[in-house]
Amino acid sequence: MQRSLIVALLVGCSGFCIAQDQSPGTLDLCALAANLKGYSGRDALITAFFAVGRENVVLYDPKCQDGKLMVWVEFQPNVAGQMKALRRIVEKGHLALVTVEGTMHAGEPVKVDPKLPDWLKDRFKGSSQTYGHLGSFDMMIKVRKVVQAKDAGGQNRPRFRLICRSDILIISRER
Repeated sequence: MQRSLIVALLVGCSGFCIAQDQSPGTLDLCALAANLKGYSGRDALITAFFAVGRENVVLYDPKCQDGKLMVWVEFQPNVAGQMKALRRIVEKGHLALVTVEGTMHAGEPVKVDPKLPDWLKDRFKGSSQTYGHLGSFDMMIKVRKVVQAKDAGGQNRPRFRLICRSDILIISRER
């Protein structure tokens, strides 16, 4: 009986368990993605994996949307908290399991320059703002505090793959 319980605990929590590391009041990326416009412009406390690629600084959760890279990350000047710890983890080339605090941006309408020709303004009508390199992300967080940063090692580091579909460039996580 005791042996099967230990095996169940090991299987149930192999690797990092994001849900167990979340502080009260933190959001996970799945909840955030389900209500983009509801969180836009609001402050949020998020726990997720932080990864840095050649042209990407992102948050993602392997359990959410098939591990899709979901949130573009920008840091405000003079970020508080464990920024030094996060920098040390990233310099080693590892992933970090982070809890960050900042302002979310998602689903905001595109700001169209009134000087553009009417035919071009019509193309942007109803479009939502995108973020990051080549506008590849629907969400962005402007981080003001790194509440927690843990080294998650390099074995789960996502590899980025560029996929071109018609006029859209998609950055996805290789499986």
